[in-house]
Amino acid sequence: MLYTSLNNYGAILHPAPTLFNIGRIENGHSYTHYIEGITPSIANFLEKLDYERITLGKYFKIRLKPLNVWLSDTYGSKGDNLYDLLHNTHAYRKILGPDTLQHRYIVEDTLNGLVPFVHLARKCGIGLPITENLTNLIGHLLNIDVISLGRDLNDMGIASMDVNQILDYVTNGD
Repeated sequence: MLYTSLNNYGAILHPAPTLFNIGRIENGHSYTHYIEGITPSIANFLEKLDYERITLGKYFKIRLKPLNVWLSDTYGSKGDNLYDLLHNTHAYRKILGPDTLQHRYIVEDTLNGLVPFVHLARKCGIGLPITENLTNLIGHLLNIDVISLGRDLNDMGIASMDVNQILDYVTNGD
C-alpha cells in the first residue's frame, strides 16, 4: 500500500507543471505537457518535490526510485537531469497539457497523490515544505480545501496508528 502510494510519479509530474502553465490553460493555448510545459526551472522544482517524496519513503523504510532513475529504467531516457530525461522520453513527446484546471493532472493527482504525502509526513512528524506549499496553492486556485477533501489517513484506515504500527500493518496485515 505505502510502496505503490509513494511511487506515484504522476503526483510529481502532473500538478506542478499544470499549475505553472495556468496562463496557457486559461487562455486556451494548446501545449505539450512534458516538452513545452516543463522548462528547466520547472524540472528543477520537480526534482526537489521528488526528493521530498523519497525522504518520506525512508520514514516507512521504503527505498523509492528517484524520478530520474525511473524514467531511465522505464523508458530508456537519457540525460543528466530531469529536464533532459523528459525531453528525451519519446513516449512523452506528443502528450498534450490539460485544457482546464479541472483535469485529472491537477485534481486527481493532488487529492489522491500530494495530499496523502502531506498527511503521511505529518504522521511522521516531518515537514515537506515544497509539497505542502504546492498543495495549498493548488487548493487556493481551485477554491477547495484540498487537505480536507483529499485522501487522508482515515481513508487509508491508519489514522489511529503510529509509524511503527503502520509499518507492521502494511507488512503483516495486522
